[in-house]
Amino acid sequence: MAYNKRSRSYSVVPVKVEKQYSYVPNLLVKVLKERLSVFRGQPKRTGLLPDYPARICNTIVVAPKPSKADLIKRHRSRFDKKE
Repeated sequence: MAYNKRSRSYSVVPVKVEKQYSYVPNLLVKVLKERLSVFRGQPKRTGLLPDYPARICNTIVVAPKPSKADLIKRHRSRFDKKE
């Protein structure tokens, strides 16, 4: 199921291919090695202020989540038009 922020409704979306992330460990090792060779350590971490705009979220769902069966029953495809 997916929630559309614009129309404020849920819809059914098929999962086409399971994602594989087998390359991530090698990539992380390369990034870490490069970072340590250039900067000689990690910079100091700083936090966001409590009133920072990114913390104020306007994408909170206002409608309750419907059941998957209701979404499938309500779904209309633009390709399955009956004339």
